[in-house]
Amino acid sequence: MNFKKFNEVAELVGIVAIVASLIFVGLEMRQSQKIALAEIEASFVSASVELERLISDNSEVWARGIADEELDDSDAVIFESILVALSNRNWSMQHQMRLLDRGEMADQNVHKFAAFLHRRPGLRRALAEREANMKADRDLLDPWATSLTSSYLEMIVSDLSVLDQQEN
Repeated sequence: MNFKKFNEVAELVGIVAIVASLIFVGLEMRQSQKIALAEIEASFVSASVELERLISDNSEVWARGIADEELDDSDAVIFESILVALSNRNWSMQHQMRLLDRGEMADQNVHKFAAFLHRRPGLRRALAEREANMKADRDLLDPWATSLTSSYLEMIVSDLSVLDQQEN
C-alpha cells in the first residue's frame, strides 16, 4: 500500500511539474515577443534617424522631388535613394509586425505611409514608377512566373484611391 501511495504522489508531482513547465514556457514566449517588439521598435527608430539624416543632408533635392519638380541626373539618384530607404523602412516595419501577428499595427503603418505619399505627389509618382519598372523587369526575366503581388503595395494603392476620391 505504501508503494501505491508513493506512485500517486509521484504522478501528482509529475503533473504539477508539467503544468509549471507549461506556465514557464508561456511566460518565456511572452517575454520573447516583448523583446522582439522592442528590437523592431529600436531598428525602426534607428532607420528613421538615418532616413531623417539623409533627408536633412539633401533637403533641397528632397523638397524639389516631393513637389514633383524636375531633377537633374545626380539629384534624381539622391531622391531615389531616399525613396528606397523610406519604402524599405516602411515595408520592413509592416512585414515584421505581420510576422509577430500584429496585423492591426502593420495596417496602421501602411495607412500612414499612404497618407504621407498622398501629400507628396513627386514621391508618389516616383514610387509608382519604380514599382512599375521593377514589375516590368520581373516580367521580362521570368515571364512564366505568376505575378508577384504585394499586399503591402495593394493596400497603399487602395488607400491612395480612397484619399483621391475624398479629395475630388
